Amino acid sequence: MALEVALQRGVIAALSDDPQESYTPSKAILNLLKKLFKGEIKPGEIDEETTLANAKEFMAGVFEGYGGNFTSFQYASPDYNKLAHLEHNVYSFSGAKNYHQLRDLTNLLTKNSYTSYRDFRNAAIPLLEEYQGNWLKTEYNAAVAGSQMASKWVDIEKHPTSLIQYRTMEDARVRDDHAQLNRITRPADDSFWNTYYPPNGWNCRCTTIRVNDSRLKTDDSRLSYPEIPKMFQVNLGKEGLVFPKTHPYFIGIPKDVKTQINNLIPDHPSPAEASAKEGHKKH
Repeated sequence: MALEVALQRGVIAALSDDPQESYTPSKAILNLLKKLFKGEIKPGEIDEETTLANAKEFMAGVFEGYGGNFTSFQYASPDYNKLAHLEHNVYSFSGAKNYHQLRDLTNLLTKNSYTSYRDFRNAAIPLLEEYQGNWLKTEYNAAVAGSQMASKWVDIEKHPTSLIQYRTMEDARVRDDHAQLNRITRPADDSFWNTYYPPNGWNCRCTTIRVNDSRLKTDDSRLSYPEIPKMFQVNLGKEGLVFPKTHPYFIGIPKDVKTQINNLIPDHPSPAEASAKEGHKKH
């Protein structure tokens, strides 16, 4: 498990487009380190403060990419429901990320038997630079890209007979496997999109457009099936996901930790339920 996560981290770092900046721990992270050092967080737990901080940051990316938040759409509409699915995925991912981060920090603390908080904090910085630095930026980019494509998929489902065309940015930064997909055009309900609907990797900038000219449809004989990362061989937009379910962070999470995480996911009552609750408060 540790090896799988390490390999995934390497992939994230390698594909980051932004230069790495010096890392300064946030107040929440410093509080986390202090609680760990004092033994206030038990092994196998997650820290709510830092989990929520990451989740809220990712959700800012989701709202940016989707082009609106929950107040932008009618309750229970396709867009509202899609956002709810994305939010559930984001909070689940944030909790799983926090679980692995705490496990690594706890291992660092116990293996080295630090007697000084300052020594522990300084030793933890390189690990935090990975979790809360470059990886976090890449994951934020995934939140923006994934939610943008989820929004597009909602529109696609409103036009099920249309053709969908794959588009790269068509510049020097496009990956070879993604370039093979550029301008492939298939029906919206074609199984091709179950595997190759973008994003197709970390920091993927690909998108799709709807086209109505049937002459643009790519024949079966001209289809390309490049090898993209297995984790991304799924239509995240259709599934209502930002982070793939097969991401290593999701592997090996204890049942009680999953319960902790689920308890952090915001509740979205219907307008009638919210009104009734507000009325009950007044009485």
